[in-house]
Amino acid sequence: GARGYVVDHINDAFVAVNRTLAAGDEAWWYTDEITAGGQAFPAGAFYLEADRDLIQQLADEKGLNFVGVRDRPSGNAMQLEPVKIALWDQYGGSMPSGWTRMILEDFEFDFEVLYAPDLDHADLSEYDVLLFEDGAIPAAGGSGGGRGGRGGIAPTDIPAEFARRQGSVTVGTTVPRILDYVREGGAAIAIGSSASLAQHAGLPVTNHLVENGQPLTREQYFTPGSILDMKVDHTSPLTHGFGDRVNVLFSHSPTFSLTAGAEAQGVRRIGWYDTASPLKSGWSWGEQYLENGVGAIEADYGQGKMFIFGPKITFRAQPHGTFGFLFNGIYYGAAKDKIISD
Repeated sequence: GARGYVVDHINDAFVAVNRTLAAGDEAWWYTDEITAGGQAFPAGAFYLEADRDLIQQLADEKGLNFVGVRDRPSGNAMQLEPVKIALWDQYGGSMPSGWTRMILEDFEFDFEVLYAPDLDHADLSEYDVLLFEDGAIPAAGGSGGGRGGRGGIAPTDIPAEFARRQGSVTVGTTVPRILDYVREGGAAIAIGSSASLAQHAGLPVTNHLVENGQPLTREQYFTPGSILDMKVDHTSPLTHGFGDRVNVLFSHSPTFSLTAGAEAQGVRRIGWYDTASPLKSGWSWGEQYLENGVGAIEADYGQGKMFIFGPKITFRAQPHGTFGFLFNGIYYGAAKDKIISD
């Protein structure tokens, strides 16, 4: 009989990984192409040593195709361990955070919701990954808080259990704690406007949407919620499960240029707009300015990693084609210091 099972890298495979680890069994993630049971699997496949009944349940419930094997396939792989995620939210609710909470619940990731006071005072080392949705991190060069005030509610009208959630991520207190956490080996994922974390960290990136050193005006360039075509560079587990191109949800999204020597500093472009006409659906005024702009970045930062996504890869839990960036970032960020073994 089979000792373990191999499954291809698709979104629902992460449910299989999460259930396997939650049951105390083993999961491995391949960084090479492998062959198992006479089938070829591209980089990113998973090997699970799990109970047959669990595998059968996953196959029935999720339609996953597992290949049973007697031995773990040869090839470079990371052994995965249970991951604890901290998902930012704000008092009164962040819509992007709420939708991402639903994604994490649907795909059975273990997470806690943290508010600004938690980020300011909690022991962040308890978490493998910090996840910052659109609206979490204030702009670089700003004077302080992001969104997330009290919404006009008098403090005396707020129950104590909720009052402790008030406040905003600040440049002075919260951001340095986040950067320290990553330097010491943590992983941070920043999406949409929270991509400003790259500038706070001093990464070698600049705003791509400029001309003669000045930010483009709305008359020159304007791209609200639209679908753009992005080139994917397969240099990292962050891109497992992706083809050479992917459609991304773009809405006034930060778009970067990497400065000279960025790669030598451990900062790599993972996805970028490689044409002067990336628009697939919606509308974009001045779309030619996006050419060569970078939308997805992987950065080594101290002992940890940052994954920066300008496009809204989780937008309202709709773009399943880009959930892989989030899921890959979670396990790759958590597993970065594990031995990759053959």
